Amino acid sequence: MREHQPTVCVVEGLFFAQNLQTAIVMGEARGAALAAIAESGIEIYEIAPRKVKQAIVGYGAAQKSAVAKMVQRLLNLSKPPESDAADALALALVQAQEQGRYGLSPMKRV
Repeated sequence: MREHQPTVCVVEGLFFAQNLQTAIVMGEARGAALAAIAESGIEIYEIAPRKVKQAIVGYGAAQKSAVAKMVQRLLNLSKPPESDAADALALALVQAQEQGRYGLSPMKRV
């Protein structure tokens, strides 16, 4: 955060894991990350995974590969980004899109 000095943070909404151990580990990691970000004073927003897919691909239940391919197309990349990078870029694109419009249901601020 010191190096890039972001002004906003966007995180994907929680999904319900069927594996309790995975859910606990993910919750701990998410909590630590959100605490560090909040401590720095950066605004944090949460977007539901279905909303990201709907905004990027046009279908809320789209596959990860479809999201990656559309991110590639939108950003004019030479190849689709890796899965985690595609997710992060999709979140950033949706945040940028939402910042430029006024809607009836604002994004959830964390």
